Amino acid sequence: MKKLAALLSGLLVTACQSTGPGPSPHATGTYYRPSSMPYNSTTWRTHNMTRQATLSSKSRSWVDANGTRHTKSSRTTASASVSVNPDALGATMATLIGAAASSGDGGYRPAPHASDLAGSWQLDIDGKQCKLTLNRPVGRPTGYASSFGCFGSDLGQVTGWSLRGYEVVLTGTFDKRRASLHRTAHNRLDGMTAGGTRITAWR
Repeated sequence: MKKLAALLSGLLVTACQSTGPGPSPHATGTYYRPSSMPYNSTTWRTHNMTRQATLSSKSRSWVDANGTRHTKSSRTTASASVSVNPDALGATMATLIGAAASSGDGGYRPAPHASDLAGSWQLDIDGKQCKLTLNRPVGRPTGYASSFGCFGSDLGQVTGWSLRGYEVVLTGTFDKRRASLHRTAHNRLDGMTAGGTRITAWR
């Protein structure tokens, strides 16, 4: 993604430099883009850039009957032309850079730590609110958990919790799974109970 953004940036700079500054908006005879024309229209500010490269070159020398030396040189060249619309290219770059920024480092999201999740949480289970307390695990992967006011739901008998990668698992008697949640914000968890009911936790 970074290499692609850098390549597009180089093309945009080259296109802008090749055209130079535009005429004054108050100059006589200046063409103005109609307000009805889309900003990213390919008919507006589209420039052609041509680059030529030498593929091979050679020279030949000889002496004629009069003793005069002659030299003849030849070379093979190739050229390429590309049309660049700085407006469209800039919009594409903005989209790529914006996507990279919104997703962080290439979409990487570090897994939460148990210490970040320990503490008291407010719960919403199918419109009913109650409380959940997660105690930090000490010397073992599972910590103690307790709920208050969650009667009649899968979380009414929660006794423990554990962090398994990105998943927060709430368990009950005999380590039976009661709910599974994932962190969706710094202080928010969303998931489902074992019975298929949506659950949200926040603080």
